Amino acid sequence: MEKFLSRFLITHKLYVAFGFSLAVLVGVSLASLQGLSGTEARVHTVVERIQPGVLAAMDLEQQVHRTAASMGFFIKTREDRQKADYVNNNAELQTKLEALENALRSLNDAALNAQFADIAGMIEKYAGYEARLLELAASDAANVPAMAELNDSLNPQNMVTQQAMTEMLTSEIETQEELFEELESFRPEFVEDDEGLLVPVYGDNPARQLAPRTELLNTIHEMRYTWSQVVIGMRGFLAYRLPSFLENTELYLGKNAEALQSLRESEDLLTFEQADAVERLLESREIFLAGFERVKRVHGGDNAYLDVALLRDELGPLVGRFTGELRSLVQELRERIATESNALAAEAAATKGLVWALMLAGVVLTAAAAWLIIRAIGCKLNRAVEAMHDIAQGEGDLTRQLQLSGGDEMAKLAQAFNQFLAKI
Repeated sequence: MEKFLSRFLITHKLYVAFGFSLAVLVGVSLASLQGLSGTEARVHTVVERIQPGVLAAMDLEQQVHRTAASMGFFIKTREDRQKADYVNNNAELQTKLEALENALRSLNDAALNAQFADIAGMIEKYAGYEARLLELAASDAANVPAMAELNDSLNPQNMVTQQAMTEMLTSEIETQEELFEELESFRPEFVEDDEGLLVPVYGDNPARQLAPRTELLNTIHEMRYTWSQVVIGMRGFLAYRLPSFLENTELYLGKNAEALQSLRESEDLLTFEQADAVERLLESREIFLAGFERVKRVHGGDNAYLDVALLRDELGPLVGRFTGELRSLVQELRERIATESNALAAEAAATKGLVWALMLAGVVLTAAAAWLIIRAIGCKLNRAVEAMHDIAQGEGDLTRQLQLSGGDEMAKLAQAFNQFLAKI
């Protein structure tokens, strides 16, 4: 190796040593830059592409919950302020949905795009319920099926019943007034009995007719009272859906039926108007009872309020489905972030190992090269110093020559020194 290195100039050797050290430094720097380039790409993927998707999906889910909350407040209170909040939050869903679409588009992933398409379809369907909910909130008749039955059937029959009972009462009052007038002018006839005493013969005494008619009047009042309790119980049941109101209604319907039956059994006492009213009462009662059964079935069931049924049967499950899809999407994106983070950590570790390896190799090789160059130069310098020292301190043998081979500066110095001695 010494002979090989002695062929080159010391300057060249130093240049080579410096160049080698510089090459090691450049190699370490390039390895670091390469590692940083990969790190930058993965960080860009996470920060600029995946993380925005996660944030957009979570933001959309929060907006869904805000919309659902404002919807619930609006259905409960029917206030204009709550209505405005619901409409605004529902419109904001589309903005959040577009933000998620833009975030996922940069990933260019077919599976994620398909999942987003499902979510978008469900959210658009969810937002489309706004018109129906506003329609139901605007009218109790539209929202409460029992109210429609009340308006279409029960109220008209109630009016017929009230009218018939009023006519019966009016007719009875007029009949009794006529009887009282007859009673005032009534003068009984007197006849002589077996003992020769005068006794009255009443004949068609109006007083005898008043007693059963008074009982008939009480029955009519009983009918009116029990029917009013039926109406009150029905309204209470429609308002509060309490079983007690329903039980009260059925109780007074039974008592009203008893009073009506009593009237039918007293048909001999009924006036023409009262007999006609009884027939109308029987017909109206049948229609009313059929409507009442429908009201019990509808208003006592799960679909008493259509907006609540809509929330329970359609909107609630729909929210559950696309909320689950959103969370699945967020989980998928977070797993991708975790994958990129693990790859980033692995690349950083690999880059660190490469840099350490290059540094150690560079140090070892640079030290070896420096040692060889120093040894090559130092050996020749030492031999030259020893030779000159012998010439200067010894017997002055000017025939002695410096034996340094090679093509470097020391060899040339030895040749020049030998030539100088030869000329002396």
